[in-house]
Parts: sequence; C-alpha cells; structure tokens
Amino acid sequence: MAQPGNATGLIAFKGIELLTSFTPNGFKVSILLEELKAAYGMTYTYQLIDIFQENVQKEPWFIKLGPNGRIPVIVDHEKGDFAVMETMAILNYLTRTYDAQHQLSFEDPLDICTAEQWMAWVQGGLGPMQAQLNLFYRFGAVKIPYALQHYYGETERLWAVLNTRLAERDYLAGPGRGRYSIADMAAWPFVETCFVSGIDMDKFPHIQKWWDRIGQRPAVQKAMRIPLGQEFPYGYKLMQEKMKQDPEGVEESERPLREALKTAQEEFGYVYKSPMCGQNKAEVDKADTPEPRHGRIPPTPNCGDARLSRYHPHTKHYKDSDSSSIPCQPSTSPDSITLNMSSAAQGSQEAPWQPIAQRKQAERASRIPSKWHIPSHVLPRDPPRPEDGPQNVLDTPRQFLSSSEISITESYTLSTLLTAISSGKLSTEEVTQAFCHRAAIAQQLTNCLTEPLFDSALARAKYLDTYLRTHKKPFGPLHGLPISVKDTFNIKSVDSSIGIASLCHKPATQNSPLIDLLLSLGCVIIAKTNIPQTLASLDSVNNVFGRTMNPINRLCTAGGSSGGEGVLVAMKGSIIGIGTDIGGSIRVPAMCNGVYGFKPSTGRVPYGGQALISLDGLSRTSITAVAGPIARSVEDIDVFLREIVPRSHLFGEDCIPTPWSKSPSQKKSLRIGILRSDNNCTLLPPIANILDEISSKLRSTPNVTVVDLPCPPAWTKCQSVMSKLMGVDGGVTMATLLEATSEPLVPWMSTRFRKGKPQPLTRVAEIQAQRAALEREMLKLWVSDDEEGRRTQTLDAIVCPVAPHPVPPIEGYNAVGMTSSWVLLDYPAGTVPVRDCTESDLQIGKPLGGKALGSWDERNRELWDESKLDRRVYLGTPLSVQIVVPRLQDEQLVEAMGWVDRACKGKGGNVKARL
Repeated sequence: MAQPGNATGLIAFKGIELLTSFTPNGFKVSILLEELKAAYGMTYTYQLIDIFQENVQKEPWFIKLGPNGRIPVIVDHEKGDFAVMETMAILNYLTRTYDAQHQLSFEDPLDICTAEQWMAWVQGGLGPMQAQLNLFYRFGAVKIPYALQHYYGETERLWAVLNTRLAERDYLAGPGRGRYSIADMAAWPFVETCFVSGIDMDKFPHIQKWWDRIGQRPAVQKAMRIPLGQEFPYGYKLMQEKMKQDPEGVEESERPLREALKTAQEEFGYVYKSPMCGQNKAEVDKADTPEPRHGRIPPTPNCGDARLSRYHPHTKHYKDSDSSSIPCQPSTSPDSITLNMSSAAQGSQEAPWQPIAQRKQAERASRIPSKWHIPSHVLPRDPPRPEDGPQNVLDTPRQFLSSSEISITESYTLSTLLTAISSGKLSTEEVTQAFCHRAAIAQQLTNCLTEPLFDSALARAKYLDTYLRTHKKPFGPLHGLPISVKDTFNIKSVDSSIGIASLCHKPATQNSPLIDLLLSLGCVIIAKTNIPQTLASLDSVNNVFGRTMNPINRLCTAGGSSGGEGVLVAMKGSIIGIGTDIGGSIRVPAMCNGVYGFKPSTGRVPYGGQALISLDGLSRTSITAVAGPIARSVEDIDVFLREIVPRSHLFGEDCIPTPWSKSPSQKKSLRIGILRSDNNCTLLPPIANILDEISSKLRSTPNVTVVDLPCPPAWTKCQSVMSKLMGVDGGVTMATLLEATSEPLVPWMSTRFRKGKPQPLTRVAEIQAQRAALEREMLKLWVSDDEEGRRTQTLDAIVCPVAPHPVPPIEGYNAVGMTSSWVLLDYPAGTVPVRDCTESDLQIGKPLGGKALGSWDERNRELWDESKLDRRVYLGTPLSVQIVVPRLQDEQLVEAMGWVDRACKGKGGNVKARL
C-alpha cells in the first residue's frame, strides 16, 4: 500500500489501482471496491492523490490516465493498464467487469436504466451543486450572499427530490422497495458530508433512515477510512458526536455560517415553495414547483469575510482637512487609475480577475484546518480605525496554543532547535505541528500567507523522523527546520501567483534552486507568504490575497515586498523566512516588524528560478535582486547562512563558490562609520535619535572606533540611477499580466506605475556606465591610500537609517533611496532593531524645522505633519538601523550586525520584549 502523499506514478502491477482523495466522489469508488472485496474477495491498491496542495492530479503522468485532471481514476492492470475516469463510468466498469453475480448492480435492462438515471442525477446535479454550496457556505474566503442562497436553495431542492424518492423505498433502484446498488453508493457520500454544507438532515427523515441503513454496512465503514487511513473528519455521525461533546464550541463556529446564510436569504427575498423538508406525499403532490425567488441582481462581491480574508486591497484610511477617517473604495477614489484596462468591476459587472481571486482565496482558506480557527470575536477590526489604537496582536496566538507549542515556537534559537530535533528531544513532526498551528493563527490575524503548506509539511516531517530513526543521523545540517518562503519562490505543484490573478492556478513544474537547496539540507517548508502587487512597493497588498497587516500596530504598514515573511517571523509562525530584495524588500519588512533582515551580495544565495514580473533575463542587464533571510536574531542568520552559502554554487547558476567563514575577521577592533543622511530626505526625530544613541553606545564599546561620515555625493545620486535601471523594460511584462484579466492596479501603485517602452541597449549601457561611475566613487568611502599609492580598507562597516521616518501608516512608506542604493552598489546590508518608539521621540506639538530638500522630502515631512496625522501612531513601533559593508564581505556584515546589536541591547542581542 502506498503511503499517503507519496504518489509519483503508478505503484501496482496487478489488480485495480485507485487514485483518489477524501471527497464524496472518491468515496463512491472506495465503497464499491470494498463491497466487491467483501462479495468476491477482490483486492486492490490505492494512493492518496493530493489535490489540495500538491495538485498531483495535474501532473503529466496523471493526465495521461485521467485527461480531465480530476479524481478518482482507476487503472485495471489485469486489462492492459486500462484507465477509467469519471465516477459514473468507473462504477459501471467495475460492476460490469467484476460483479458477475450482480450483487451490487442489475441484470434487468429497466433496473439498469433506473440505476443509471440516479447515478447521472448525482453526477450532474447533487454533486456539483452541493460542492459549490460547500465552497460558498463554509470554505469560501469571500462571502457572496447571492451565490450562498442560490446554491443552498438548489442543494435543498435536490435533497427533497432524493427524500421523495426514498419515501416508500429502502434503496434508489431495483424492484419493490429497491435493492442496495451502485446507485446508492453514488449518492450516499454526499449525504454523509452534509454537515459541511449546512444541510439539516433532520428535515429529511426518509434520507436519514437510508443514510443510517447504508452507513452500518462494514464495507462502507472501511471505505470511509480510505485514503486517509482514519475516520473521515467531516462525517455526519462524527460531527454529531462532536456537537454532543462540545456543544458550545461547535455552536460558536457554526453560528456565523448560519447567520450569513439567513442574511443572504433575507437580502434576496429567498422564498422556497417546495415539497421538501419532510413533507408527506400528499403535501408533495399539492406543492408548487420549487423555485428560489431572487429579489435583485447580485452586487459585485467585496473581498472580505469574518475570518480568513478580510483585508481588501482597495480600502485605505487617511486624515483629511476635517480630521475624519475616510474609507476610499476603488469606484470613488481618485487614485484608481489603470493602464487602459477596465477597472475593478462596476455595478453588477464582474471583471475577469475577481472570480479568480475569489477561488484562490477560497483555496487558501480551505487549507486552514477548522480545529485551528480562532473565534471571530478575537479577530481585530478590519479595516483598523485610529480610535481603536494600534491593536497589537503579537501575543494573541498564545491564547490558542498548548504550553508545548508555545515553548517550541518561542524558547529556541535556530541552533538549539536543530540540536533538540537531531538529539531526539523533539520530533520534527511536533515542531512542524507547532509552527504550522502558529502560522495558521498568524494568517487569521494578519493575512500574511498565500499558500499554507501544512499538510505537505507534516508529511515531510514524518518522513524526516523516520529517516532519523532508521539511519541514526539527521537528513542534513538543517534537519527538521520549519521555514517559510516568499511567494515568488517556485515549489513544484504549488502556485507562484505573486498576487496576480492571471498567474493563479498555474502550479510550478519544478522547484526554484534555493528550494532544492533548502530541502537537501533537511528543511521543512510550511508556507509561502504575501507580497505586493508588482513586487515594487514597500507594502504588501494585492488584489488576489489582500493586505498583510502589521502585527505590532495594525495602523502601520507591514512593509514589502517580503512583508508576509516579516510578519510571520515576528509572529513566531516561522523560525526563519526567506525573502528577496531589490530595493529594500528584506530590510524594510524587518524594520516594520521589529526583526532582523539580511540582504547578501549577489552570488552568495541562489536567487534564480522564481516567478517573474519582468522579462526573463532582465536582471542580467539591469538590477540583480538577491535572496536572503529574515530572522529573530543575528545568530540565527549566521547559523543559517553558514549552511547555505558554501553549497549555493551547487544549486544556483547565479552563485559563486565561496565558503562561509566562521571567523570572518581576525581584527581585534572595528571601525564603524555613522552615515546620517543621503541629502534627499531629512531624518525625522525618532530616526535621528536612535542614530545618536547608537553612535554614543558604540563609542563606549571597547575596540570600536566610530567616525561620523559626511554624505558622499555619489550616494545622493544612487536612487536616480536605480530608478532608471528598474524601468528599462517599460513595465511591459507586468502590464501584460494585469491586462490579461482586466486587473486594476491597487491604489498606491495606480499613480506610480505606467506602461512604457523598453529602452534600447544603447540607453541601458549608458545607465550602466553611470552606475559604474557611482561604484568607483563609493569605493573611496571604504579605503585610503598611503603616500606610495598602496591601498587598504580603513572602514569596516557603516550604520545608517533604513528609512528617514519611523514605521509609517498604511500606504505611507516614502523614501526608498537609503535601501535601494546598496542594491545598486551590490553592498550587503542588514537591518537591526534597536528599540521601540517612545513618547519623547514624538516631540508632540513641535514642528519639524528647516526646508524640504526636494519632492521626496516633502512627502517625508508629511509623515511628521500633525495636521495630517497623529504622531502617536508611531508609539510602540520598532526603530531599526541598517548596517552596510563592502561587496562580498557578507561574513563581515554578520559580525558588524552583532557588534551593533550587542552594543544597543546588551549581551545576547535579542529584543526580548517583542520577540
């Protein structure tokens, strides 16, 4: 028997092989196979096909067997590997071929026709209608009232048809009161799963007796454990037992669903005239034809429900002249400008991207186990209101975790966790379970995930535990390490939609090189995380998944473009996360969420093979992005990169073979420069304060020399050159992806992104020449020449701001030059959190002096203007600094980050109060 989740092709050589999953359609066939086994001694093999996360049913080997890419499929190895898809065809094939005595089928042509009628009724009516109801009633992340009441009404009508059929019969087909057959097997699994649909079986007494009669059959009971190997978690009887054991808990989770249904029915004037719900035959005969009445055309659905996807990308809040909080929707916002594409759906017209986004959100929501759902009253208000305060949710997960899960996710460093797993103190499975649970809670509170991978993560964890027991050694140096990755990274059979509708439901065919490297070291990937539309803003909001919220202060941005990673690591849902950085996309989320971010030099960590929003190969001619970690400490970054960097060139075509030195510097002292401004923006007081504090603390640190650096003129020019290179492709690829589904730009991007024309090679070369000139000028910052022209490095590291402002309100992030410039120069750079913003930093009532240095500074000063915002929004948000070293001196960066971290916080260097 194949182990669940390990399907890579056919595994049997004889008999029937069933490729299935735990759905009603799958149960139909497993019931028949178990009945054939009981009646004739027939044996068969089965595999669990992961249709929920791995999309195995879309792999080429499966498509050859079942071209429709759906389960179940059977392969008859006794008939030349003959494959059959579609359940009605499978049931007929199996009985015609192997039910020689017609114990489960019929011989009389009329009885055969009757059975086939009811099987067709299930396949074309009850099955698809109830499946849609399951989505819109329970699993859909977007609540659409019209769809909810429509599919509920149609499913209820079909149940009434079934109830009427069974009023004077024991089974659906056959003479007299009928005989148990494949017709009953086709319908029964949908009744068994009625709790999922919200259908009340008590209203249908004839169905209830039939359900109980069939459910007592031993073969049926065995079949319902296939392919999970355990009782189906949503079975009607099991759910009834749960309601008896925990009536309050079940009621708390079910009440919002029932209320949503009731509201939807009232909204659309739902009237159901039907022979349903347990009426007797005389009442049935007198009843009108059942027909839902729709009071009006359904409105365009909004992207939000009460639990898992409440973060609409087109809602923002700002202060206007009368200081009122104004929600701006895309239909009214002046910012809603698109690239000659149709905007978000107007009136009742639904744009092509919207149902795609709704389906994608529903898929994501379905991957959060119901046992991990948190009560709706715990969820913070969305959108957040200034009068509600920051709404810090960092510690909220502790309310729903066991003491063991809290200890696993909070008490270990990366190194001590690896030791605990490899020594057997902790199993990989229990560690993975703890982090997955915490990540699921983080998702509900902040909307940080795009692809929860909990099932595949737990399956891998079990494999790693087995490996450790069998081989008496870890699989690799990072054995059992639970990590998350940015949505841009490709994982085979998982979407890399990067928040763009036209890329949804197109799973990757192979892993990114870094994913292969992580897996080879023994990591367990538990989730992919949210990003901004276009990957070109320092926030994380898109039309498909919505906005990721800052867990420290929901009024402020979570940063971007690796915002989901920054949030998940801060929420302790992942011990370390992998982001990417081309303008600050690792360092900014680290700043916003109070964690540590590390942007390496190019060539140290594999970056290639990711989902693209620009021309393939563009980075070879413009700006090269990098991949790097977001973590809880400098030590964790060092331990992680110590294993990644020496092996990078074996996996990444874009990497150079270099070791990771455990002692990067033999110096007994460090010379650090303080660089306060790029002369493009004035530092706001909280940022100026922490630079002064760091300078003072470093000066009092033994073996550290501090020098104040004037702003190099070349640094001021870096952002301009960076912007030119970022736009050399004219944004054509990005615009094409959006235009494919008429997807609008989110408000922040709508005034900043324009489809242009690709630049000619001569222009690109001209800009690259400007870049080279800046690189030569900036090199002088680090070195000095003696009288004989001999050159030495005289500066080890620079401390500078991540941004000229604190963590800003949502959509308020302004200056990118202080992070993007180091990408242009290919200098490794990291973010270190220093402390939280305090009341004294805010200088309430004191205006910012001086004049604006330019347009960037004008926007920057608005973030301090008390006529436009309340500065108290910054209270409690993390204040961080950036550490920079010369190109390819990444080990030196870790060492410098450690020096600064220890100087600011004392021994250990962790922000204990926050992390």
